[in-house]
Amino acid sequence: MGYNVTMDLAGVVIPGDKVQAAMYALKRLCEGYDDPHISEEESAAINADSDPNVERDVPGKAPSFAWVDTIHCVHCLDKGEIEWAMSDWRYEVTIESISDIEKLAQPDRPLPALTIHFFQGSKWGDDEVFWECLAPFLSLGAVITCHGEDDAYWRYRKGAEGGTGLIEEHGRIVWE
Repeated sequence: MGYNVTMDLAGVVIPGDKVQAAMYALKRLCEGYDDPHISEEESAAINADSDPNVERDVPGKAPSFAWVDTIHCVHCLDKGEIEWAMSDWRYEVTIESISDIEKLAQPDRPLPALTIHFFQGSKWGDDEVFWECLAPFLSLGAVITCHGEDDAYWRYRKGAEGGTGLIEEHGRIVWE
């Protein structure tokens, strides 16, 4: 099951000052909340106002991600180990290195930047949900290009500065 996809990631960086917020949003996504960018209190208030005739397995919860060990992911995020959490989602990352001297000289420095290099998997699940979760924290110019098993091409790119979403574009290869 699943959809075979290859991905090319270019300029996909979470700046250091946004890593903590990205970790929080990813943790909320793994915990199954509908909108990982809002607090539990906001989520409860929204659900209190929702239609009581609509059945939900767990109010305020979204579907689970069967291909991701979300329990391990949350455990890693609780420990501040975002690189291992990203590995659970099948993405390889590097973290900007900071020397001990730099840490001492700049004690209030934000967490180091995180660069997402490539997708280690071959099957696409609902990865667009993952990317929408991280979109508000990505640097301007990030591009995630996908090629599907049916020769479909699409990409997500971080558009305007301050924008919270990704722009989805579809394309094709034309030989002339």
